Amino acid sequence: MMKPSILIVMGLVLTASVAQADEPDLAHGKAVFSRNCALCHGAAGAGGLGPKLKGIKDRKTDAEIESQLKEPKGTMPKMYPAPVGDKDLADVVAYLKSL
Repeated sequence: MMKPSILIVMGLVLTASVAQADEPDLAHGKAVFSRNCALCHGAAGAGGLGPKLKGIKDRKTDAEIESQLKEPKGTMPKMYPAPVGDKDLADVVAYLKSL
């Protein structure tokens, strides 16, 4: 039988791992953006063929951004669920909010 202190430590490690997995990864979001979005929206989200995304956090909620990425309107190509998956989507939303 394991000692209670070992079980507590194992529980804390597992909880910390799950919490970290849910946190957005801005570097990954930027990489996904660079590969899939920057051609039209500009490398820094300043716009181009597509609309300006810089400052989008002041204009749209997370849910609105996610909805546009999942079901794009206009000429924006559909990238979800492939090549942009769930984790990519969450990270891109977080990255866009950082612009």
